[in-house]
Amino acid sequence: MIYGILIFIFLITSFVMQYWLTKQKKYVGSVIMVALVLIPSAIFLFLNYNDAFDSVEGFAFFLENYGSSGVIALILKTGLILFPTFLHIVLFFYLKLKNKKNTEQMDKMIASDI
Repeated sequence: MIYGILIFIFLITSFVMQYWLTKQKKYVGSVIMVALVLIPSAIFLFLNYNDAFDSVEGFAFFLENYGSSGVIALILKTGLILFPTFLHIVLFFYLKLKNKKNTEQMDKMIASDI
């Protein structure tokens, strides 16, 4: 339970940091935030799947016992774990494009004032 709360706090804090860093136009920090979320997710998936399917026979045994519903559950589990990383990437590019449009509008306004 405590680990779940800590992970939730980490995710919320990372989204706030991602938003703030991208709004401040500190794109290196924003990319680092994406990496800080991607790396633990990838390590978790690798260790989880490596332990579960230590060989091709292990995966065949999994398919034999659980069938297509097991594969769908496996895909959903992978998607759920990588979803925060996807949201970070979307947030980064959305705010980056929004900042770029605002900068272009400000440049036009400054050029018209001169």
